[in-house]
Amino acid sequence: MRVSDNDWQTPEERQAQLHQAHDLKAQAVRHGLTFEAYLPPSLAEKLLDTIADGGFRDPSEFVFVAAQAFMEMEKHPDLKLELLKRKVQTGLHSGPRLSADALLAELKAEADTQKIGAPAVWVKPSKRAS
Repeated sequence: MRVSDNDWQTPEERQAQLHQAHDLKAQAVRHGLTFEAYLPPSLAEKLLDTIADGGFRDPSEFVFVAAQAFMEMEKHPDLKLELLKRKVQTGLHSGPRLSADALLAELKAEADTQKIGAPAVWVKPSKRAS
């Protein structure tokens, strides 16, 4: 899946990202890359539960495994298409459908009732202040 032609990014922001990717590539190829990642609450909860159950040591291990799985899936467009079809079927059978207007109204009402706060931040034990 590639992001393209979207409303949430200006052409200037996209250009800055392309330049940054180009500028960092040589160093990243030699030494790796660190970055900040945001997970929405539902994914954050599942990830932290998986860490608590011993599935991953920390969020960075999860990102590493997820990136590997993504890269492997890119090699198999037929599997990606099948997965997408199954997700669509699951969605179609998941319950009553809403019109686009009703869905947007529901999402807006939900967003209006939620307090926006700072996300939790994972700090590796070796970097925590004692």
